[in-house]
Amino acid sequence: MINQKIVHLAKFFPPHKGGIEKITSIFANNNENSKITIIAFSNKFTPNIRKRNLNVIICKTLFESYSQPFSFNYIYQGIKGLLKSDIVHVHAPNILAFMVLLLPFRRKIIVHWHSDIIHYHNFRFIIKPIENLILNKAAKIVCATQNYYESSKILSKYKNKISLIPYGIKKNQNTQNIISNKIKVLVKELRQKKIIISVGRLIKYKGFDKLVEVGNFLSEDCIILIVGNGPLENSLSQKIIKNKLQKKVKILNNISNEDLAFLLKNSNLYCCFSINRQESFGISLIEALMHKLPIYSEEIAGSGVSYVNPNGITGINTKSIDAQRTAIKINKLLSNKEKMKVMSNNAYARYKKLFTEERMLLSFKNLYKDILKN
Repeated sequence: MINQKIVHLAKFFPPHKGGIEKITSIFANNNENSKITIIAFSNKFTPNIRKRNLNVIICKTLFESYSQPFSFNYIYQGIKGLLKSDIVHVHAPNILAFMVLLLPFRRKIIVHWHSDIIHYHNFRFIIKPIENLILNKAAKIVCATQNYYESSKILSKYKNKISLIPYGIKKNQNTQNIISNKIKVLVKELRQKKIIISVGRLIKYKGFDKLVEVGNFLSEDCIILIVGNGPLENSLSQKIIKNKLQKKVKILNNISNEDLAFLLKNSNLYCCFSINRQESFGISLIEALMHKLPIYSEEIAGSGVSYVNPNGITGINTKSIDAQRTAIKINKLLSNKEKMKVMSNNAYARYKKLFTEERMLLSFKNLYKDILKN
């Protein structure tokens, strides 16, 4: 029996890569007792998806400005979805989705606050009032960590509406037969190395520049794998060549989820050098925990990174220091087999306790029930 009609106003959806996209796809794939509609943007041709209890509507992006896609079809589909919904689950930041919700229809709204807008550029006087109007209309605002919402200036006025639901993921089963030969060969070539891996879009706030610099000072038995696509690929590649680090640092593009899981499984340490609160949580961090990887991360005031990776338990979470001293810390950690084993076990235990897909979905199921009841 269908209990609820839930419309997700999302940003992008797989095959687009990203943590929020991964979470949105989890909602899409768990729709036994709900009729789910997901409305999302795409920069390329991506077909809609229609199957039992699920309708994914992909709206072609006309243009993108300051990380916000625009599409007339998104507005049209959003209004249609709004009229048919019991609950609207909007994934923020997404100003176009917020503009749809300004319409005077009474619906139960959940704002899933993935991140603050860090840079308003010249549009603060427009965007801020829209954000406040939607947060006032919202029945609940969901954040992944207490650290994040307590440090968010805009959310500080809405503490009575906050629900804390950490992200959750699960392992894909029986994927061994679809791992690419290229990745199998690479892992085999690196079997004598200590593999340090970092995953994300190749953009400034992810801090990959520093990770490349760290390569200058790592032990000879270490190698860094940077997994991702993005606008900084060329400049990072040039930096690797300039520093003669071709044997110490590799960038891997267009990696499938199965290949990524295989790389994480065969790595020794995960690194996160993100530089600001745009890294609100880091889905890739819980992927690392799930694969028993200790994490080396740097403190970001007001981010959830320290919640995912508590210092000294699942890895090291430390103040930012220069590349040379960072490499010394990493070398020391990797050479301490006993400490690495304890952190590896702690990493998996923390994943099982806090960050499973089942736990996240149950929390949202209960939240939906409570909202509809009230």
